Amino acid sequence: MAATTNKCTVRVAVRIRPQTVNQSQDDLDACTTVALSQSQIAVGVDKYFTFDHVFDERTGQEEVFERCVKQLVEGTFDGYNATILAYGQTGSGKTAAEHIFHGIVKRKAEAKEDNKVEPIFEVVVQFIELYNEEIIDLLTSGKSPAPIRIVEDLVKAEISLNGATKLPVRSIDEMLRILHRGAQHRTTMATNMNQTSSRSHAIFSVFVKQTRELENDADVVELCSQDTGVEFLSSKLHFVDLAGSERLKKTGATGDRAKESISINSGLLALETNSKLTRLLQDSLGGNSRTLMIACVSSSLTDHAETLNTLQYANRAKNISNKVVANQARKHRGREW
Repeated sequence: MAATTNKCTVRVAVRIRPQTVNQSQDDLDACTTVALSQSQIAVGVDKYFTFDHVFDERTGQEEVFERCVKQLVEGTFDGYNATILAYGQTGSGKTAAEHIFHGIVKRKAEAKEDNKVEPIFEVVVQFIELYNEEIIDLLTSGKSPAPIRIVEDLVKAEISLNGATKLPVRSIDEMLRILHRGAQHRTTMATNMNQTSSRSHAIFSVFVKQTRELENDADVVELCSQDTGVEFLSSKLHFVDLAGSERLKKTGATGDRAKESISINSGLLALETNSKLTRLLQDSLGGNSRTLMIACVSSSLTDHAETLNTLQYANRAKNISNKVVANQARKHRGREW
């Protein structure tokens, strides 16, 4: 039985981040960006933007997760791919992936309560960064890792990374250890805006495979005249952390650092080109994925230009249309549909 394809656009959430300790009191008082409602934001006196969600400085990480991230994580258990794309000025906070295992524990408990066979889960993770157009494996243990190639499967209409390390995980703690290990290997260097600024785009991917029993399923009864079957579901959840979108003058970048900034800022605006960032995100932007962009901005006067740049980019992203279909297959006594 073929899964239904649904069209949906990229959803965009804007979060006004809290002011940093390095900003002066005059700067703190001169706020030019304000949340007008839960869906509209104003920059200055004449720029207005409307998005799916707008969060002010008082909003915590947990509320952001509950209102716009949780539903994407939940969808992965029904075979839907998802992408959380964090974009914004350097210093903005990002989200984590540990809620995957909360969902697994929940579904196993529900099956047990209903006296059903517990679903079988396999979880594998991958962590890469894109630095000056080079894809780097953040989980490899070798000193001379093999080059990573982007491979496109024309039949499945998806991409994969040939040569990237994939590690199985069995618990939240194990996933967080791997995430921390990879984050330590990221290419970072201090800038004027952030002492631990990420100098690369990074993608942490969680691959979930699920096998579950179908009991008294209407589709199985109709097609096979039987009351049992097995369903196989697979999904990918990408957490994309884009490098800060700083301007050269504000970051104080010179020499090789200036080249990095040029590469970073070009990559952020490269959706229409054949850059590696575009290819890495082609499943998420225009492909089979439910995608959320979280654009983090500042409300201060000194960051006015960067905030406007981020919101204009996010405004373009919300017009991107994806074709979403569940990755599922059902089988009964050797038959698959």
